Amino acid sequence: MGLRRGGAMEKGTQFRLSRSRAFWLGVPGLVFFLWAWVDSMKVETVALIEWRSSSMPDAVIHEAGCLKYCRLVYYGRIWWPQGLSVRRDKSMLTNASLLPQPGWQEAQWSGDVIITTPGWRLPHWLLVLAYGGLWTTLILWQWTLFRRTVRQEAPAG
Repeated sequence: MGLRRGGAMEKGTQFRLSRSRAFWLGVPGLVFFLWAWVDSMKVETVALIEWRSSSMPDAVIHEAGCLKYCRLVYYGRIWWPQGLSVRRDKSMLTNASLLPQPGWQEAQWSGDVIITTPGWRLPHWLLVLAYGGLWTTLILWQWTLFRRTVRQEAPAG
C-alpha cells in the first residue's frame, strides 16, 4: 500500500496538508474571523438598517468579542431596507470578556422607556469554533478521498 522495502513511503502516496487546496482555501477565512475577533475588542462597529415602515432602525453591532443583532421595533416590516449607515468608534467597554456567552436578550422596559433592546448575541469564539470544525471536516474528507485513491492505485503485491 505505497510502501517500499524498508517501510519508506513512495513519493506521492502521502497526504501533505501543505499541498491541500482545502487547507489553503480555508486559511483566509480563519484569518478573517480571528482579525474580526481582535478588532471587536478594540473598536465598536454599528450598522443601522432603516426600514420604510418604521421610524426606528435595527442595529447590527460588532463589539466586545460578539456580533449582536438588535430588533428595535416589533411592527410593520418590509423586506428591503431603505437605508444603511455604518459607524466605527473606539470601544467603551474596557472590561469585556474575551469569551462572552452566546444568547438571546429580551427587551427590558422601565415604564414606557426601553432599557435594553431584544436581540441575539453570537460570540466570535463560537464562529471560529464552527468555522474550524467545518474546515477540519473538509480536510478530513479530502484526506479520506486521497487514501481511497492511493489504495485503489496501489499494486497488489
